[in-house]
Amino acid sequence: MTKTQYFALYDYGQGGLWMLVAAESAARIREKYPWLQVFEGTPPMLDESALALIRSRGVQDIDDPPSGWLADLVQDGGGAT
Repeated sequence: MTKTQYFALYDYGQGGLWMLVAAESAARIREKYPWLQVFEGTPPMLDESALALIRSRGVQDIDDPPSGWLADLVQDGGGAT
């Protein structure tokens, strides 16, 4: 199945962390990482420079082990929902 890139946000209350996740569906991301807010389309609150910065950091494939801050969240048992 073809994967699509989705913007995902971890909102920790006083800010948020953004990433791109490649998956077959937004539902699959929500199932695997329920503490992430997943956007089906471009998040309306982000301008072009923010979108470019998120894209420049690469894409987390849903089938790969998590990396970066996502790995830290998984190791800690997930974020607050």
